[in-house]
Amino acid sequence: MDDKTIEMNKDGEIIEINKEKGKGIVEFKKPYFFEGKQYTEIDLNGIEDLTVKDLTNADKQFATSGNIAAMNEMNLLYACIVASKVTGKPIEFFENLPGNEGLKIKGEVMRFFYA
Repeated sequence: MDDKTIEMNKDGEIIEINKEKGKGIVEFKKPYFFEGKQYTEIDLNGIEDLTVKDLTNADKQFATSGNIAAMNEMNLLYACIVASKVTGKPIEFFENLPGNEGLKIKGEVMRFFYA
């Protein structure tokens, strides 16, 4: 079965997203509440649409926060910044996740960089 949907990206372009279970979707062990809304998962499928400019801006945001890493893409905060850019959710959404859920997000972001 083909689990694809058609969506619009941040530039208004129509794109096809693969919603295959486990691919780009990070499911939470327990519901997560942020700003009065409940989340059971977060969709990182848009990560494939990131541009070099998006990643450069993530690097700047990471450095501006006072953090340093030998390899940014292996840092938890950097992964949260990237996830924030992908989803349009504020960085605080990711910073307040339970630790194990944040590590799942980091794993998904790292898969993108090293796939």
